[in-house]
Amino acid sequence: PVVRGREVDAIYLPQSNPMFRGHPCIEALPRGLSEDELITAVEYSPEYSREDRRLSSEERLDRLINLGMTLVPVPFEWEFYCKLLRALKAGYLGRNPVDRDFYAGLPVVANAAASDVGRAVPAQHSNRWGFIVLGVTGTGKTTAIERVLQTLPQRIHHTSYPGLRAAFDQVVYLFIQMPGNGSVID
Repeated sequence: PVVRGREVDAIYLPQSNPMFRGHPCIEALPRGLSEDELITAVEYSPEYSREDRRLSSEERLDRLINLGMTLVPVPFEWEFYCKLLRALKAGYLGRNPVDRDFYAGLPVVANAAASDVGRAVPAQHSNRWGFIVLGVTGTGKTTAIERVLQTLPQRIHHTSYPGLRAAFDQVVYLFIQMPGNGSVID
């Protein structure tokens, strides 16, 4: 399955963390949700009315299908959401498109963006925050992850930011589901 998220134009939000200020990829991420806001965003209950009790037996049996669409947040969703936001922000720290050293470190862009040929390029420090989601088959891991990802835009269009040399698109996430046997071929 393919998870297709929203595409949005960048709206830059002020950052309380000084390390995140002046970084368009971080400033364009939406404000973090509270735990209650996340639960509201990921849960789904089909419409129900007391009048449904007056339906015929056949119609009520048809309504059972609606129950299968019910999404109740699972306990790890809040933890996953928090870890995901930390991983995104930490991953962007060493990849600031406003910083000229960022372009110097990119072989394809370096010739077009760097004006000082032969200048030493400092190594980019990697800020990797990783995590893994493990669990028994059928416990709602994939559904929970898809629902949490849908609270974020998948792609952010950046057109103007102080110090930005060119417009660009930021891909916030790619969702790749592995087959049950873990094979990269299947």
